[in-house]
Amino acid sequence: MESTLQSREKARLQLKALACQQGKQSRLPFKISTWRAIEKLQAMVQGAHVQILKSCLNEQNLELLVKKANEAKVISQQRLVATKAEIADLRQKLEASKRNMLFDTFEVKNKEKEAYLAELESIGQAYDHM
Repeated sequence: MESTLQSREKARLQLKALACQQGKQSRLPFKISTWRAIEKLQAMVQGAHVQILKSCLNEQNLELLVKKANEAKVISQQRLVATKAEIADLRQKLEASKRNMLFDTFEVKNKEKEAYLAELESIGQAYDHM
């Protein structure tokens, strides 16, 4: 970008020097139309400078946007991996919890069964004694 600006400035200075030399050689002042043409050329060069600067700025902005997007992508992928690991861990805990709950339920039902059997046995013995 700087080299482009330097080359444009060099071209402008050369144009100015050429205009001065032309004026000295003819020993007559430039015609108004010549000055207008030079001014138009200078305006065009300045406009080109502006366009070049805008283009460079746009390129830099796009590069920054791409860099930020890539960084965001990496962060999102890291979060995704961490979340998947957390989901797998929670599934294992859920399965373990279900097994524990089933085992606890089985133990409770088994104790209830033993209590009913003991009660039935005592009722049966009571009828036998009668």
